[in-house]
Amino acid sequence: MLVTRPEAIHDLGSIDVACLDKTGTLTEDRVVFTHSIDVDGRPEPAPADAAAVAVRFQTTPRDCLDDAMAAADRDGSALLAHGLLTRVEELPFDHSRRRSAVVLRDAHDPGELVIVRGDPDTVLPRCTRVARAGGPVELTASLRAAAADAVAGHRATGLRVVAVATRRTPLLRPLGAGDDDDPERDLLLLGFVGMVDPVRESAARAVERFAEQGVAVKVLTGDDTAVAEQVCARAGIAVTGVLDGAALDGLNDVALARAVERTTLFTRLGPLQKERVVGALQARGHTVGFLGDGLNDVGALRIADVGIGVDGAVPAARAAADIVLADRSPDVVVSAVEEGRRTLGRATRYLTVTAALNVGNTLSVLVASAVLPFLPLLPAQLLLQGVLFGVAALSLSFDRVEPGWTARPRRWDTRGMLWFMAVLGPLASAFDLVTFWAVWRFLGLDTPQEQAVFQAVWFSEGMLSQVLVLLLLRTRAGRASRPVVATVCAVVLAGLAVPYTPLAPLFGMAAPPPAVWPLLAAVVLPFLACVAAIRPLYLRHVLGIDAADLRRER
Repeated sequence: MLVTRPEAIHDLGSIDVACLDKTGTLTEDRVVFTHSIDVDGRPEPAPADAAAVAVRFQTTPRDCLDDAMAAADRDGSALLAHGLLTRVEELPFDHSRRRSAVVLRDAHDPGELVIVRGDPDTVLPRCTRVARAGGPVELTASLRAAAADAVAGHRATGLRVVAVATRRTPLLRPLGAGDDDDPERDLLLLGFVGMVDPVRESAARAVERFAEQGVAVKVLTGDDTAVAEQVCARAGIAVTGVLDGAALDGLNDVALARAVERTTLFTRLGPLQKERVVGALQARGHTVGFLGDGLNDVGALRIADVGIGVDGAVPAARAAADIVLADRSPDVVVSAVEEGRRTLGRATRYLTVTAALNVGNTLSVLVASAVLPFLPLLPAQLLLQGVLFGVAALSLSFDRVEPGWTARPRRWDTRGMLWFMAVLGPLASAFDLVTFWAVWRFLGLDTPQEQAVFQAVWFSEGMLSQVLVLLLLRTRAGRASRPVVATVCAVVLAGLAVPYTPLAPLFGMAAPPPAVWPLLAAVVLPFLACVAAIRPLYLRHVLGIDAADLRRER
């Protein structure tokens, strides 16, 4: 997994809607040619042969459909044609036209050959004749109806259908030069090429895992509605509503924002329409993750809260993505969401506890500086204390995160952090001041001559209480992982030993008398008891763990 925006890792933990493409995500990243038929639905090789020839002369990057049509050339006719024909012009596929065309010239035959491939709904209206066994005949209304029924029947079984048509013409002006020279008019319909996009074995389980995580799955595809519905059914996605590109264009932003809530499947979408769907979901307060790999996905990848690309995506899609996965299987996306939630959980704990303790330290230093005839802690001592605490906090990246935390979307909420800073910060400062008083009252460390010993005592108390508070608040249940326990023990021992080592003069400290340890225990233990008492409030207001979870913990 390549992360281009570091914040995207914990943003993954916040998504509650996952927008997935059908091809290559719910289905395998391949399309398999199944058969070639005429307008009556009978086997006929001519459509597949013509499609394979067109693919051979294609200059734009191939997609999985092109590869499947090229594989249909089992007798090598396309390779043979490649040696006899030359390409004159090409009109690549785009999502508005939903078809492609190539104009070829045969050195042994005057005129030019146009081969058009594309969505039957856009190719059929441009056909005026149809190929039959006895030769071309007019494409009558009844034949059009038969062709439409054949297409619908195949789509209903989940097959992807491509219409193939040709036209032999005199020499043409360049493509798009004018309507009179439009090579995509008066076409001869050869028939249809059927292909299957196998559903991934892991798709159904991934959809179940998304549901367990509280993430709604929306399918955004440029494919036909009937085909997409079949794929959704096989992948275990309950389609509660369908919206195609044409209907979407008829909705304003307000109406679309309402429609996306009750719609699971969006079909026949172009790039701008995908952007609108993602934007409408965000307008409804959702945090949206979008998985895409094509040029038509770039806009949606950019505006999504988390844009997820794949290693095989076009360069523009990879550049627009926040995270690039090596595998586009939906299982990988689910695992990435889980890891994002774990990362967010660890970051929330670390930042909240650290910020609250820093507030306490700041208050303590301000009060002590106004009362003491010397600095309560030297800058080097504060730095060492911060380094030791940071090492202990860093171990949280190896800590367990309870399953309950990853069971639903989590959002970064600064209100909970600010609330806890206002509670724990003054509490920690109050016990620091108790330490000052005890050191003065019982140890007599109240003169500049005793500064080094006083600072060593407060350094030890602050380091010990901060690290133990971090351990106490790290999770709501269960033992800490071994790396956390080992790191905390090492940090505590190292911090308490510093005043007794040759490093002490370097940090301006001197060894405290043995009587200091009972005093520290008398301060730190009540402080930890108070933290334990407010821990349920911390869990509820900062981590968002509800009362039912708290009862299960007990």
